[in-house]
Formats: sequence, C-alpha cells, structure tokens
Amino acid sequence: MTSPLPRQTIPAGGRRALSTLHFDIVGGCQLRCVGCPNSGLDPRPEFIAPDLFARCLSNIDVPKITLIRLFNYGEPLLHPELEELGRILLASPIERHWVEISTNAQSDARDRLEALVAMGALNLLTVSCDGDGTPDSYEALRPPAKWSKLMSFLAFARDLATTYPGLRLQARCVIETPEDKLRWREVLTPFGIHPEFRGWIQLPDSLRDRARDQVTMGSGGCAIAADPGNLYVDHRGNIVPCCFHPGAAQLGNLGQSRYSALWAGEGRAEFLQALVTRRATMPVCNRCEMGAELTLGPATAAVARFRQGGR
Repeated sequence: MTSPLPRQTIPAGGRRALSTLHFDIVGGCQLRCVGCPNSGLDPRPEFIAPDLFARCLSNIDVPKITLIRLFNYGEPLLHPELEELGRILLASPIERHWVEISTNAQSDARDRLEALVAMGALNLLTVSCDGDGTPDSYEALRPPAKWSKLMSFLAFARDLATTYPGLRLQARCVIETPEDKLRWREVLTPFGIHPEFRGWIQLPDSLRDRARDQVTMGSGGCAIAADPGNLYVDHRGNIVPCCFHPGAAQLGNLGQSRYSALWAGEGRAEFLQALVTRRATMPVCNRCEMGAELTLGPATAAVARFRQGGR
C-alpha cells in the first residue's frame, strides 16, 4: 500500500489555481461507444499505479483545483485500487471543491465506489448516456452495454446519495432531438439524477467519425489546448493537450517534473506554435474540428458543454 503524501507547501512561482484537472486513472474502457475515440483505438484498460498517482499529484504545484475529474476517456471504476487512490487524493494539500467520477455504469465496482464516497474522496458522480432514452438505442450506441445494468446502477446511485447526502448525482446524455431529452428526463429524474445534454461531436478515431465524411480541420491553433485553466493527464502521468482525444500529444510527464515547469516549458510552447503553423501535418489534430475560435458555427453550444463535460 502506498503511503499517503506528506503534507507539503505549494512552491512559489507556480500557477495560482486550476479550474479543472482531468486525470485519467484508467486508460481504456470495456465499452466501444461509437462516439468515443476508444471505439476506434480499441485500447485495453490499463491502470495508473498508486505511487505514480501520488508523484503526479505532488508535482501539481498549485494550491487549488476547483474540480478534479478522475477520468478523461477511460472508465475509472475499473481501477482495482480505487480506494487507495482516494486516500492519496485526501492526503494532497491541494484545495478542491468537487471531485468527480464519470462512469458508463457497466462495471461491478459498487463496493469500491461506496468506499470512495464514504471516505469523503468523491462528491460528484456522473453517468454517461447516449441515444434517445430507449434500451435499443442506448445499447446500439454503447456496445456491449446493457440497459438492465444501467437501471440497476442508477438505483444503486440513488441509494448511495441517500446514505451520503453530500454526493451529487448527474448524467451527461448525447442526444439528437428534443424528444430524446424528454425521454431521458423521464428515465433519470426518478433516480434523483440531474441530466445534462449535448449533441454529437465528431471526434478523431471514433467509429462515428470513421463512418462519416471527415470534418473540416480546425484553424488558428486550438483554444482547448491553449486554455491555461485546465490540465489533462493520462494514466501514465503524461500531460496531454485536451479532452477530445486520449493521445493527441504528450507535453511532459508529471511523475518526473513539476506542472509549473511543464506548463511554461518549451514542449508545450512548441506544440501550440505547431498548431498555428503546421497543423495539417500533425496526427490527430489534423483530423479535429476544434480551433482557436469557438464562437462560430452550429456546434458552438455543444462544444462548450463538451469542454465542461470532459467526455
């Protein structure tokens, strides 16, 4: 078992705070949702080691992170040492308001999840849903998920929030019509779950993206990658540019270096400059619609919600 992080002083000279940390404690997933890059990449789940998780947190030299998300594209409830990660997080000196897990609700990890909530390491639980709010649509878009497992998990989450009133429940639903929204509300509201909605976004390497015409490449750099308020970390401790693809680039490793040094370092600066000057030659980024201007186009509202949702 990894020893808890010693209490330490946040070093001077780093950024004052982060809005959101997206930390993918599991790389990969057991589902192949058609709108997710994992559906095309087909990665088998890998888990961050607790000692690496501890080193990464100790190297994030900011005093406050408003929202810590223990996911980006992986399924966090698959991690076999979830409770140990929770203890490490609680020992961190970083001030935090929300700690969130987003789950596909298809894994058998209820004991680990409840332990995380009981110790006070988690206060926001999100369930990911796609489709029109019917079993057939849900299962077709998120294979090999089962609607019956989703319903069972929602009942468990409701009971968990009753036992631990500090736990907030929500869902993020990818839909196409207003009728879809109504059906999902009918499904989720009885479980005490607050739903949020967005439309489809074409993500590189997703099966949905491969089945359609390629989207127009974003231009003028990338506002997502350049945003100083968010930090994205994969299960190996690598800083990645965004929440639109799990492997667009690697901008340094938090297990080896301080966040403040990596944020101000040459690697990140060169990557952002390359997006502006030679994006067409860059793998993944040359197949992504995100650009420096996010105020134009019909997908703007959905993009903004996706940025807040993480996946």
